[in-house]
Amino acid sequence: METKDMRLQALLVFALGLALPSLATAQQDATRTDEAPWLKNLRQLTFEGKRSGEGYFSPDGRDIVYQAVRDDCPHYQIYIQSLETGKARRISTGKGMTTCSFFHPTNGTVLFASTHLDPTTWPPPPATAGKYAWDRHPSFDLFTVKRDGTGLMRLTDAPGYDAEGNFSRDGQWIVFTSQRTGDAEIYTMKSDGTQVRRVTNVKGYDGGPFFSPDGQQICFRGFRDLRPGMERFSQVYVIDRDGQNERQMTFNTAVNWAPYYHPDGKYLVYCTNIGGFRNFEIVLMRIADAKVVRLTHDPSVDIMPVFSPDGKKLMWTTTRYGNTSQLVIADFIMPPADAFQEPYRDPPGGLKRPSHEGRRPEKKKVDTKDTAQSTVVLDVIDAKDALRTVSRLASDALQGRRSGTQGCAQAAQWLVERFGALGLEPAGSKGFLQTFEVTAGFRPRGRNHLSLQVLGEASEGAVLQLDTDWRPLSFTADGEAAASSVFVGYGITSADGAWDDYKDVDAKGKIVICFLRGEPGIEAKDRVDLGRYAGARYKAFNAARHGAAGVVFVGDSRQRAGLEPLGAGGGEGREKLPVVQVTRKSALPWLRRSGLDVDVAERRMSAEGHPLSKELPNLVVSLATGVEKIRAATANVVAMVRGTDPKLRDKYLVVGAHYDHLGLGGEGSLAPGGGVGEVHNGADDNASGVAGLLELAESFVKKPARHSVVFMAFSGEEEGLLGSQAWLKSPTLPLEKCVAMVNLDMIGRLGDAGLAVDGVATWKGFRELIERANTTGIKVGMTAGSMSGRSDHASFISKGIPAIHFFTGAHVDYHRPSDDVDKLNMAGLVDVTRFVRRILDGLDAAAEKVVYQKPPVAKREVKRRGSGVWLGTIPAYTQQEGGVLLQGASPGSPAETAGIQKDDILVGFDDVEVNNIYDFVNALRSHKPGDKVKLIVKRDGKRVKLEATLGRR
Repeated sequence: METKDMRLQALLVFALGLALPSLATAQQDATRTDEAPWLKNLRQLTFEGKRSGEGYFSPDGRDIVYQAVRDDCPHYQIYIQSLETGKARRISTGKGMTTCSFFHPTNGTVLFASTHLDPTTWPPPPATAGKYAWDRHPSFDLFTVKRDGTGLMRLTDAPGYDAEGNFSRDGQWIVFTSQRTGDAEIYTMKSDGTQVRRVTNVKGYDGGPFFSPDGQQICFRGFRDLRPGMERFSQVYVIDRDGQNERQMTFNTAVNWAPYYHPDGKYLVYCTNIGGFRNFEIVLMRIADAKVVRLTHDPSVDIMPVFSPDGKKLMWTTTRYGNTSQLVIADFIMPPADAFQEPYRDPPGGLKRPSHEGRRPEKKKVDTKDTAQSTVVLDVIDAKDALRTVSRLASDALQGRRSGTQGCAQAAQWLVERFGALGLEPAGSKGFLQTFEVTAGFRPRGRNHLSLQVLGEASEGAVLQLDTDWRPLSFTADGEAAASSVFVGYGITSADGAWDDYKDVDAKGKIVICFLRGEPGIEAKDRVDLGRYAGARYKAFNAARHGAAGVVFVGDSRQRAGLEPLGAGGGEGREKLPVVQVTRKSALPWLRRSGLDVDVAERRMSAEGHPLSKELPNLVVSLATGVEKIRAATANVVAMVRGTDPKLRDKYLVVGAHYDHLGLGGEGSLAPGGGVGEVHNGADDNASGVAGLLELAESFVKKPARHSVVFMAFSGEEEGLLGSQAWLKSPTLPLEKCVAMVNLDMIGRLGDAGLAVDGVATWKGFRELIERANTTGIKVGMTAGSMSGRSDHASFISKGIPAIHFFTGAHVDYHRPSDDVDKLNMAGLVDVTRFVRRILDGLDAAAEKVVYQKPPVAKREVKRRGSGVWLGTIPAYTQQEGGVLLQGASPGSPAETAGIQKDDILVGFDDVEVNNIYDFVNALRSHKPGDKVKLIVKRDGKRVKLEATLGRR
């Protein structure tokens, strides 16, 4: 009887003997026989022996190492060959089987796998008719050897197959495949064989791993669908080196195999037989969106492609010369962006593709009552369509989808088309759209002037050129100022007094000069938590608190040289004094003439760990500023699947996700310098949530609920929940008919921390429903409503509508340009979306019992370990001036204890007059946990005084 392990070993008879069902080609160019324009000057590298294959370049690109069967040994042995002379020499022992060699990047050794220590593997193998194959023999272990064949060193000795290894670019780590636990999985270890760590843990055969150029990720192929007839198909995956954020990159019933990184880390090259069972071809994939370009077009087998270290050459194994595998090389030309096409898929009528999740085993089936859903409906929710959604929304072409921009409008139109194509009904105020206005940017208005003069110099001062040398900031006051100057470094006064740029200078009535963004680059051990003070608005606020007459910002050495645009992202509301930015190139000569070398001061602040502020009485600055808002239209996209029950369909459930993001940086960005000019693609925040939204919409078209389900893609969330609040202010459906709201925001990074579900206390049945619907064992953390105010569900809660929010957690790429598609866990996104479908089915069944309840007040203040200060108000964000409108206070927060109520307008915070949200936030930052502060709110037209003791975030 054939064993499971024997079946898995049979999978390794790759390409040249694997009988697969023939599939139609997936791109129009599949019938081409030429290989222009991406490969040029093809030539054969190996000629000797029965067969050769799996070659890799030396670090300098001058040699290759590969395995070959030649007359002196019946099995594959390892050879090094010069690309210049063509001369080859064997470096392995000549006994047993070998495979998978790889050069160390620096120390002159070669890694390979061998069975030479087991004499039973020395005899010749059975005839394989020229097939390129190997056996996963349990005697394979990893070894290193010098290039001359001496210094053989064993690295692994665990029972079972250890092979398919290679080094990280720095040579510190090895990634390899091992069957030491019975299942073939990916492992890493130090290059000396110590610190072995398991990376994957999914049934099937994971193998062929390679480190990304930066060493942070690993690509590999996996045979994971073990159903009869499906176990012969493999897919390409990418995973973080710590085993997190796994992404499946291919989705088809074919052998997708041998992925390898391009040196820039943005592309994978791999081989696939999607076009026919014996016709393996080489494909280049762009990792960000999984789009592909076919590189080879030959009826023979082309497999195991690798790039040269400089990315200019491609080498692979082929049978195009005499029906025996040999190595070839060609010049590689990177295709342009528009050459990449949609990923290869199965043709209509083809075999059903294998399962793509690699997820945890489902629990034993339990009675989920009304949350149960057929496999057919849940299978509609899959990763290939979700990947298409996030790739489209998070593409550079949409320029970060800032509300009010062309990119955001294009995203909205794409969503309209998708809803229409899926068969949903329009549910906006005009078709699928509900438009509203946002501030899209600012422009100069009236007199704008900046001049500098050094007193005592014979030469006159200079008038700087607007938009070339300087520019007002969007939040400047309209006004004028002329005064001597004071340099205040980073412009920071920390609440705990650990850093104060104003300590030894008098800024009252003067023009403050400081760095635009950021905080001192001092050593971590000496550094206080200064990041919260890094924004330009805080610095302008702090200057006003110290009595400054105006602010001139210059960039520090870490920031880009030009001017930040006077565009979107500046936020609403104005500061209380004129604020401008000057290019470093324009400012530094004047500062040096006044006695300040900013370069030296910046270096000394970092080295010495303290401020170096200085008054500049001889540098006089005259400035005048005026700006006006540019208002622009944006839109929510609203669609509906009508319910099946005529008596219930007038009531509806809402599924929401915002589709806007941060555009080209600026306000809201956490990147250095605000990431101005860099596309913030927002793959997780929140293309992932929109992908879930569309997958759910398709699933409800397939099987509608009894009640109607309304799908809302909100704009304006990043500006303060503006889209959801606009809909609630002017609902396109009767608000009293809304049963509950489910919000999806950042669901693309499911990992060990699990899934957060907020708002469960807004209906007494949420917790039980969530637990019953969690049939796949996702790790779930539930909170009553502590995240209210952070996403669009808060707007619905403020109207007394039960609402829950799904979120897979914050990460280092949050609100940074690095939040890209390649970081997403698509299998996890699908898991979460299917989970939400089961919850929505439960809400549909229990709708008559769903009644809003206010989350209970905590018996004691939540203990928090962070260093941030916490008040716990929930701003509405809709009021731009005249104070901050509050939706209420978080349960158990200092704000609730102080007596903050819904619809209060905060107008005073200690000695600060609060005119807008930034006055409030910056006043809060100026305090520390434990401080007692006086609050003034307008309530029913009267001013009410309150007192709060600030907590810790």
